[in-house]
Amino acid sequence: MKRVLLAALCAWAAACTTLADPRGLADSQADVDFETYHLQRVGLVPFDGDVGGPEQGRLLQDAFLHEFASQAPFEVVALDAGALAEVVRSQPYRRGRLKPLTVLQLAKRYSLDGLLIGTVTHVSAYPPQVLGLEIDLVACETGLPIWSSRVQMDAADPGVREAVEAYARVQQRTGEPDGVGLTFISPTRFARFAAHQVAATLPGAP
Repeated sequence: MKRVLLAALCAWAAACTTLADPRGLADSQADVDFETYHLQRVGLVPFDGDVGGPEQGRLLQDAFLHEFASQAPFEVVALDAGALAEVVRSQPYRRGRLKPLTVLQLAKRYSLDGLLIGTVTHVSAYPPQVLGLEIDLVACETGLPIWSSRVQMDAADPGVREAVEAYARVQQRTGEPDGVGLTFISPTRFARFAAHQVAATLPGAP
């Protein structure tokens, strides 16, 4: 069984295309057949891992909901912990994966074509802030990830500051306040910036 699972994961990795954006901080991979999946409504599952408490978890989910809603070529809906409790739970996420039965039950109950499942790998809400996370887009018809992204940000890194300044210039052009300094001290703004970096690597994002 382990050999079969390993072979399947290797096959998926071989069938992926790397979508790293040289201007951004996030890396991602997409299945070569990504465009063949009919994705209209995708559920965003609460983040797993060391989220730093319930408030930080909600903050992260809200940030990703906002950024994916503006950049993804599909509708994104937030699922809370209660939604997961209503279906058969698997073992805790295990690198962003749910059991196929759980995926199918969520898909049926909430009319979903996919699930965005994220895991926080590092977090520090105190300056200099640190945030690392991984997120998978799982197709409900197969229960397998068809796109994955990861980002690791340390506010003390000059490269992160450069990326935040570039992001601020975009925000100014769209009429939103830049807040470069605020981004480095506000967990909400830092999470929004991380979500923007990840969402920008999604196939079909503007």
